[in-house]
Amino acid sequence: MYRDPRTEPYRYIDPKVTWFSSYKQTIKKILDFQKIRDKLRNKEYKNAHGFSNDVRIIWNNAMKFNHPHEGIWKMAWELSKQFENKFLDELLPLLGKKNLNKIFMKVVENIWEKINSNPFREPVNYTELNLPTYSREIKEPFCLHQLKDRAWSYKTKNEFLS
Repeated sequence: MYRDPRTEPYRYIDPKVTWFSSYKQTIKKILDFQKIRDKLRNKEYKNAHGFSNDVRIIWNNAMKFNHPHEGIWKMAWELSKQFENKFLDELLPLLGKKNLNKIFMKVVENIWEKINSNPFREPVNYTELNLPTYSREIKEPFCLHQLKDRAWSYKTKNEFLS
């Protein structure tokens, strides 16, 4: 992923750039791929789920700080979906599927099948919907697509429900 040219904006967040102070106020946990590479080199991850959670934070941060009509937001969403596909295809078979996560996935699939879940399947395009305060009011934007992709990573019922 680090070598993929599309990940260039997410490789290193320079604290000297003009927008960083605003970014720091908006984003709780600042992460980039350089920090993840350092954590991998230092063997700080206990398992693949810890690594995956950090990668997800990068995409979440990009989508929280930027607007849905911006290229960096769109690319973060696209890369997030690609990452989740790789996680499901390559990492999950090695990790195995736990019974609790099967229950989580069944819950998500039941919600997904409901016709009234359509507006909640993809991230909210708050600029298109003219919701200018959305990114300030919604602390952790999330959609059913993300929940569906991540259902296999939650360790506890409380983590899944939050």
